Amino acid sequence: MNVEVEPTYSREGDRLIYELAYNVSLDQESERVADLAAQYAVVFQVPVDFKAEGDEYESFGEVTAMMAVFPYLREFVQSTGARLGVSGLVLGLIRLPAAATLQSAALAQSPESKPLIPLAKKSAGKKKAAASQNSPKKR
Repeated sequence: MNVEVEPTYSREGDRLIYELAYNVSLDQESERVADLAAQYAVVFQVPVDFKAEGDEYESFGEVTAMMAVFPYLREFVQSTGARLGVSGLVLGLIRLPAAATLQSAALAQSPESKPLIPLAKKSAGKKKAAASQNSPKKR
């Protein structure tokens, strides 16, 4: 199995958008079985006046955005492989260098700005709260 990723980012007002395009080649017994393509977008909300250098945006995306998307890519590869009859296709876990993780954490917690907040995380909290209000109470 061969995995390639092409990350890009853009800034639109208070949104920092990372788009990740993955190409996955599936091989079985030294023979190409399939080529898969998947695209994901991760959107973070940032203060409008937040400023960072280009390489800081890239570092943040290479660590945080890829970590956010990777479980979905793993599931996509495994389930698509199973539907194709190729069993045992599991992408390994991402292991990041400590320096990259620290740099990403530093950007996310920059003292000049508020922490970056993934938009999906905000809406998930609302759904969870609504679900707990409708659940039956135990006596």
